[in-house]
Amino acid sequence: MPKKAKRLPELDVLRATAILFLQFYFIGYTFVNTQNTDPYYFYWLGQFGLALFFFVSGFAIDLNNRDIRTREDAGKFFKKRAKRIYPLYWLALGVVVLAPALYRMAISGTLTIPNPGAIALAVTYVVGAQELFSLVINGYVYLWFVSAILILYAIYPVIARYSADKAIGRNIKNLLAVSTIIFGIFLAVNYVFSIMEYRFFLYYYIFMSGIVVNRTNIFNTKVNSRRLTVVFLAIFAVTVAYQILFAPHVYDPQFESLAGITARWLIYIPIDLLLIFAIFHLARNYYNVLDSRIQAAISYVAYASYPMYLFFALFLGGTAIFLEHYDASKFLILAAQIFVGLPISIVISFNLQRLADRIIPRSKPKNNEKSSSQI
Repeated sequence: MPKKAKRLPELDVLRATAILFLQFYFIGYTFVNTQNTDPYYFYWLGQFGLALFFFVSGFAIDLNNRDIRTREDAGKFFKKRAKRIYPLYWLALGVVVLAPALYRMAISGTLTIPNPGAIALAVTYVVGAQELFSLVINGYVYLWFVSAILILYAIYPVIARYSADKAIGRNIKNLLAVSTIIFGIFLAVNYVFSIMEYRFFLYYYIFMSGIVVNRTNIFNTKVNSRRLTVVFLAIFAVTVAYQILFAPHVYDPQFESLAGITARWLIYIPIDLLLIFAIFHLARNYYNVLDSRIQAAISYVAYASYPMYLFFALFLGGTAIFLEHYDASKFLILAAQIFVGLPISIVISFNLQRLADRIIPRSKPKNNEKSSSQI
């Protein structure tokens, strides 16, 4: 009987932290935006939440797939990733995008025939390629993170194949060389055609950092927990202070200059990585002393994280829209999103993920294979 994949509690902590940061970003952004104040102060919550997801995705995907060598290996890898990502992703597109459009046509009594541009856009979203054309798409790019992850997963077999080396030093050098060449190709194509927004380039090396950390076992080193806690709190305080004092404007990743993006990269990426390392070490040092109910709650939220991201607009946005219809106060909407919308989102998302796992056949885990991220 095949062994069941072993879960890494540290990854559960990172994943749960990431999705809660994103959920509170959306809640905070909605609240301050409706108050006609600058929503930028909440940007870092979403930015760091995404950074955590990219890091965990890189770490987890390399944990069990670094032995890819042949086309057959790559095919199995893509098949496994597709089963993980597409079913719930397509459900989200149907519920959040398609269903409202059909409802609007139904109540208006008119049938709109999509033009070629709309059909091309629909195909782009169905295959998850919207990040490749994010500057061409008018308006908000829905589920941007999923598309960016699909692109990174598409190039991962190349990285795994050409960075392979038993010597860890050469392995990391090969990894950095191959990933930098691929990064340069993306950058050159984007420079010529201007089709991708620069968030992809900002998070690219966060994803690669996850791979590097997995291969070097940096997290196995012992760190003084008290000093680590102080460092974590100090970095967090500095980051929040920077947001409030030195960045009082709305950040638009689609239209900011490359120089602006580079400046932010130099600020955010090191801070993000330091915070990620601190959280990982704190989780490794303290997770086992937590009450079993807290551990269960962390695993519950981590398991539900992917559907929570996909359907946040439905649960949190739906809560706000429903109460706004009855002229509820902004503070009541805020409280309802936190204490009603968020718990509903967690519970329904958990059960959606469990239902997907039961319906969709999965590959049997290898011996000693460790559980990776939901996507």
